[in-house]
Amino acid sequence: MSKRSPRMAGLASCFQHIEANYAELQLLFDTLYPDVLNAAKRASF
Repeated sequence: MSKRSPRMAGLASCFQHIEANYAELQLLFDTLYPDVLNAAKRASF
């Protein structure tokens, strides 16, 4: 996508940032995700 749209140029380096910060991102995700699931269960659609 980054090759098709100049606005998406940041995607080209996104993967390297994710790999470099994976452990911290995983910890944050593990902390956040249960709250997201609980909020979804409480929401009425």
